[in-house]
Amino acid sequence: MIALVKITSHVKTYKPGEKLGSEFSDKDMKRLMRLKAVEGAEEYEDSDDPIFGNGEPAEFLSEKELNKLTKPKIVEYAKSIGLNGLTADQSKEDLVKAALNYTEEIENSAE
Repeated sequence: MIALVKITSHVKTYKPGEKLGSEFSDKDMKRLMRLKAVEGAEEYEDSDDPIFGNGEPAEFLSEKELNKLTKPKIVEYAKSIGLNGLTADQSKEDLVKAALNYTEEIENSAE
């Protein structure tokens, strides 16, 4: 897999265009593919795999993980979890806050 954005692992920081090493777990790779942070993610969009097939992530991203994303990627992530109405014109702080509030509501309603 080739990094499309800056990706930091416990071994190395990869720049866009660099080939990722083998230190990433299958779960890590699926997350990177879901976020389209690596080349080849689009091939999983129509998959029956529950992580990719219906656009819902296997788990919600943390505040730290959201802050590492660009504003357009946060908007894309928000749509993937069912949160619509966000735009890249909003501040990154507002986007992260909205996504975190939405995931908290979902988690609370599931309990």
